[in-house]
Order: sequence, then structure tokens, then C-alpha cells
Amino acid sequence: LRGASARQPIRFALNFCFYVCVFAGAVCRFVYFVVIVGFREDWWSPDHLALFTLIDIPTLFFLTAYSIVLFYWADLYHGKRQSRVFTTDMLLGIGVVINAVAYLLALGFIWVDVFVFSNLADDDSRTIDGAATLTWAEQGVNIIITLFYVVFSVAYLIYGWQAVSLFREVPAVTPERRAVLRRLILMVTTIPLCFLIRTPITFIGMFWSFSSLWWFDLPYYGLLEILPLLIMMFVLLYRPQS
Repeated sequence: LRGASARQPIRFALNFCFYVCVFAGAVCRFVYFVVIVGFREDWWSPDHLALFTLIDIPTLFFLTAYSIVLFYWADLYHGKRQSRVFTTDMLLGIGVVINAVAYLLALGFIWVDVFVFSNLADDDSRTIDGAATLTWAEQGVNIIITLFYVVFSVAYLIYGWQAVSLFREVPAVTPERRAVLRRLILMVTTIPLCFLIRTPITFIGMFWSFSSLWWFDLPYYGLLEILPLLIMMFVLLYRPQS
């Protein structure tokens, strides 16, 4: 952060929020897998709303974690250019507003789904895992997530590669520094690719459910959500010896 010594509370808060979002998203995604396996094995019959929430809320948590990393990269880039417009406070405000609006809209759509479309939950035409067409409120949450993926894929490509370029400008390249650079390139390549792949799948999911494909959840969430998350954690937690 620009003026890092005076912004330690901001850095601490962002780092804390990052790990909380990653942990909460991972726990919710694990609960989702347990619930969906139990449902398909006829061990229990979860509520449609609970399952719908477990599908989308972890994604929002993970996207918030990604947005924090994106904020650091954007602050690094604009700080290097000494931008008078995109200051640290401005970038932080943009990130907070985007996340706040996304969560408020998502919670609003879920509230509408509970109190407006709750009478559809017991309808025979609607299955518990969402095999039928989603309500417009549920589609609204998917639209928010789809927009997140589109914006983040572009932003990660721009600011991620700018971070790589700035890193390459640092002299005295050591084996440890080259290892960091390779990990950074892996991160800025893999995450936007996964976002771009998830964008059309999320959009299609608003009109056609993948729940009838029993095998779909594991490769979808495993390759397009868990894998980039592990890569991000692998890169960010790596500490070279020198």
C-alpha cells in the first residue's frame, strides 16, 4: 500500500477479511457437497432455499477474496504511475462499494425468493436441487456472479500482468525471485481463464440446470473454483528464503 506505515490498520483489516472470506467460502462449499451427496443418496431432503444459498454464497465469499488481491495489484500499478485519481483511498472505496452492492443485491434477491416465491418450494414442478427453471430472484444472483466473473477476468488480466511487468523490472534476479515470478505468472494466467470458463456456464445455469448431471459438481467446483483458489493461496503464502 502507498504510505504503508500509516496504513497498517487497513492492511490488517484487508488481510483478515481475505482469510475470513476464504475460510467461510471453503466451509460453505464443503457443507454444500455434504448436503448434496446426502440428498442424492436419500439421506435427507434439504430445503431448496438453503441449497440455493449454499451454491452461491461461497462464490461471493471467494470473489471478495479475489477482489482484495486485485486491490493490492491495482494500488501497486497506480502507485507506480503516481496517479492522482486512482489513489489508495479511491481504489479501496471502489472495492468496498462493488462488494457491498453485490452482497446487498444478492441478499435482496434471496429475501424476495423467500417471501415472494416461497410458495413455489412445495410445487411438484420444482425439485429441491433446482432442476426446474430458477425464479427471477435466483437468476438475479446468477447475473451478479456472472458480472463479477466478467469484470474480474478482465481486471486480473490487466493488473495481474502489470504486476508481473513491475516485478520483472526489479534488478538482481535470484533463483527465489524467479520462482516467485513463475508462481505469479501461473496465478495471473489461471484465475482469469477459470473466470472466463465459469462465465458462460453460470449464465447457462440461469435457464438450464446442471443438477440432473450427477457428476457435474465435482469437476465444476474442483477445477474452476477450488483449483484457482489453491493456486492463489500457494502463490500468496510462498515465502522465499532470501
